[in-house]
Amino acid sequence: MKWDIKEDEIVCQFYLVNKSNWSSNLHVLMQRLYQAGFPKRDESSVRMRIGNFISLDCPGKGLSNYAKQSEIVYHKIISTKY
Repeated sequence: MKWDIKEDEIVCQFYLVNKSNWSSNLHVLMQRLYQAGFPKRDESSVRMRIGNFISLDCPGKGLSNYAKQSEIVYHKIISTKY
């Protein structure tokens, strides 16, 4: 199932705010996704997507490959935050 850009934005923002404890607060992210109209995504998929953002944020960590859409969303969000 293709990721909606809004889903990526929610996951990326959550990761950036919760870098040190995202895993223990994953239930909060799952609830946000559900409330935003994305109830079908499972935790393992969300963990993998966070892995995309870890790779972009901390080169050498996270996944070795990441989705192009995640890269676009990540750069968009960090450019507006800093």
